[in-house]
Amino acid sequence: MPDGVSELLPATESAWFRKFFGVWLRRQVPKHFHAVRLVQGSPEVLEAMSRHAGPIILLSNHHSWWDPLVAFIVHERWFAGRPALSPMDVTQLRKFKFFRKLGAFGVDPDHAAGLRSLVRYVGERFAAAPRSVLMITPQGEFVDPRLEISIRPGVAMLAARHP
Repeated sequence: MPDGVSELLPATESAWFRKFFGVWLRRQVPKHFHAVRLVQGSPEVLEAMSRHAGPIILLSNHHSWWDPLVAFIVHERWFAGRPALSPMDVTQLRKFKFFRKLGAFGVDPDHAAGLRSLVRYVGERFAAAPRSVLMITPQGEFVDPRLEISIRPGVAMLAARHP
């Protein structure tokens, strides 16, 4: 790739698909969870964040495929109306293409050029839509909840560049 930037598979957002997916997801949660609880004070923090004029970076751990879906629910509840974007392993995104319609974009998590692509793409999206919400799992992969999480450098780099 030229200038050390790896291939990036951009998001192809679809408002109608996002709405359909939200309806489907809200029906799935009660079937698979007894409850979804927030730490005391979280709703107030999320409400305050929703009033922030700039971009928001929403982090979640990644123990299962439900983690990004819970982030989707949080976005719909507190940040609806703000553009959403989320990085995903480009190989997995090619298999599960519908995630692109929800704001997922594909990067190569195993190479430094993938990090550069991530930072560049998010910077471009934040510049185009300053109230965007980046939903990201800082370890970048499924992790056994009993193991210590190893955080990849992209989250810190993005937070430093977009306070």
